[in-house]
Amino acid sequence: MSILYFHFDGTDNSPSDAPQSALSSVSISNVLKSHLLLGGHSALGTTHSRLPNNSHSFYYSGIGTYGNWLEQKLNAAFAIESGDVAMILNEALRDFDAHFSSNIQHVVLIGFSRGAALARRFAALINAKLDTPIVIEAIMDTVASIGLPNIDKAKRPNNEVVFEYGCTLPSCVHKALHLVSLDEQRLAFRPTLINHDDRALEVWLSGVHSDIGGSYVHDGLGDIALTTLTHWLE
Repeated sequence: MSILYFHFDGTDNSPSDAPQSALSSVSISNVLKSHLLLGGHSALGTTHSRLPNNSHSFYYSGIGTYGNWLEQKLNAAFAIESGDVAMILNEALRDFDAHFSSNIQHVVLIGFSRGAALARRFAALINAKLDTPIVIEAIMDTVASIGLPNIDKAKRPNNEVVFEYGCTLPSCVHKALHLVSLDEQRLAFRPTLINHDDRALEVWLSGVHSDIGGSYVHDGLGDIALTTLTHWLE
């Protein structure tokens, strides 16, 4: 079975998060772990790895990991539309156009936090390119704050940011898994949920935002999230 895997990492997440000492508190995220488990290799920025059965895995470092120090800080804080957001999505679209063919049976999109928002937006962007529903979304704790974070208690996170107008999945999506943090209290990290849809399964797991993304060292909650995601994909 030939599959294209697209991995969109979370804000500030990249291979450089690998623990540098026994005192490190951060680790690579579940997005990068998924890419590595498939047989992919890691490098800062964009990585393309060829897999068996004419499959491919693409990995994109998170928003806020590109450019100089100031560009990184501005993109991490505000996810500027014309900055890292556009660059990552345009690179993913180029990779899709270069490697998609009628032999591809599934397109799997994996993302965490703002990377999950990019994965959902990417599904909408390739919708017109696909005649059948072959996209599988496996996403973790979507934070769809592109631009200024939404900290208004009265307003639900905006699904239009991920191009799901009417809060529905694009027709190209075959099924979707969304793992959501049960214990995150920060307003800026409220998840952008998928509305009721027979194709979607949303599972609430113990832990805060980065527990679900797996970006803490020695984080059993992150391991549970990754195991749930990989078993569901299998």
